[in-house]
Amino acid sequence: MNEDIRTFLSRFTVEELVAHGVLRPSPLWGYLLRAASVTPLAELMKNENVSRLEAADRHWFLTSECEFCNPQSIEFTNGDAGQLKNPGNVFNEQNKFINPYFRAPDDSDVSQIDGGSSETAAAFAFSLERDLQSALR
Repeated sequence: MNEDIRTFLSRFTVEELVAHGVLRPSPLWGYLLRAASVTPLAELMKNENVSRLEAADRHWFLTSECEFCNPQSIEFTNGDAGQLKNPGNVFNEQNKFINPYFRAPDDSDVSQIDGGSSETAAAFAFSLERDLQSALR
């Protein structure tokens, strides 16, 4: 069965979705779908007999087998989320539109928080590598 993701998420309370690992609390943004949300969301879909979540108006979808399409993602726009180095691509630039528990201040730039950025991850990894090399000297 296919279902709109907003309708699907609205069936559950925020507390239930956080407990399942689907949403992560954020003091500024309410609750976010992040990279770590993909697997718990797919498991919840299977438990609810939903094979595909979609936001047709956004041309976005995620299947219970973790196949996805997100035309707003900068890095990967479709494929198997389980094979991605950064599964946050599934939700990049979409939280504001597909997540009913997302909240953004009117003057905010949501592009900096959606799904997690591979650029941020790369900068963090570089910083760790640099620190490790310094420690070994």
